[in-house]
Amino acid sequence: MNNEMKSRLIRLLNIYGVSSEEKQVRKYIRKELKPLVDYMKTDDYGNLIAVKEFGDVENGPVIMLNAHMDTVKGVSKKKVVKEENGIFRAYDRGLKSVLGADDRAGIAIVLSIVENVPSSFNGTIKIAFTREEEIGCVGASQMDDKFYKDVDLSITFDRRGNKDIVVGTYGVPFCSNEVGNALENISKSNNFEYKCVEGGISDAYEFSAYNINSVNLSVGYENEHTKDEFLVYKDMNIAYEFGIAILKDISMYDYRGFGDVPKKSNNWVGGYKNKKDKYYYSDYDLGYGYDSYDNYDNYGEIDDSPFVWVHKGKVIIDNTLDAVEFDKKHLDSLILQLQGIKNEINV
Repeated sequence: MNNEMKSRLIRLLNIYGVSSEEKQVRKYIRKELKPLVDYMKTDDYGNLIAVKEFGDVENGPVIMLNAHMDTVKGVSKKKVVKEENGIFRAYDRGLKSVLGADDRAGIAIVLSIVENVPSSFNGTIKIAFTREEEIGCVGASQMDDKFYKDVDLSITFDRRGNKDIVVGTYGVPFCSNEVGNALENISKSNNFEYKCVEGGISDAYEFSAYNINSVNLSVGYENEHTKDEFLVYKDMNIAYEFGIAILKDISMYDYRGFGDVPKKSNNWVGGYKNKKDKYYYSDYDLGYGYDSYDNYDNYGEIDDSPFVWVHKGKVIIDNTLDAVEFDKKHLDSLILQLQGIKNEINV
């Protein structure tokens, strides 16, 4: 296993950096990334972007690797990270606490992949470490799309478990069938068990909206955003090895022919029927990456304090597991109604 990646993971898990407070995380990444790339920049929103070219770049693919720098607000500054039998957990004053492996695992994986790009790879690697993913993929939405408009495949490392290639969410596809088939074939030929699935919201959602074929890969954490969160390092290492395998084998496939991101469906993500049996395709965005079909009964305590944010012109009220959205033109009416309820409660 990659011991240097484990050291990176431990260091990252011990850096506090919830949404909007990613400065120290970015500082650490800059130090690690600087000797590995040709170009690095902190953009106007605070995302960290970089580029590294390998060999015959004119005739090779452009691959973007992505992870987000923030954790959910529930991560404690006083947490203590412990590893036992290859499993990482966090404790605060002796009690289980949110670990924050979502998405510190992804950061460690991306850094380790860039450090160990296969010698057979010819092409360009672009790297995007984003801010504020946990409150609605805000950093990714603020990136200049000129940075990634030439990307053939964007790979986000921000999915729970050990075998998912997330190729869409809530009926919205992230990539073409050609991409999903290629990655499943690479998985199989390298003895991994990764399969294409429909999953939750991640930065892949934002990049795919700009017609960039995108996927989100499992990186080994479980029960994210809760005090029962843990990370299986063996599974994280598998994600790293799968990322290396993709770079090694991607040129065997017609990456120039991956095509556009489908508007409505791919082989794994399709439309849903309404009561009139007409298909509709949701752009509903929870911001947290949870799946609608997940069972949370055993996930432990979740911070369900509601917060409000704006995405694509919609006002979102979110309490982690559920969210409602409405047009901003109704905001004044909502405020008045809430004030009336507050006054009634205080009577």
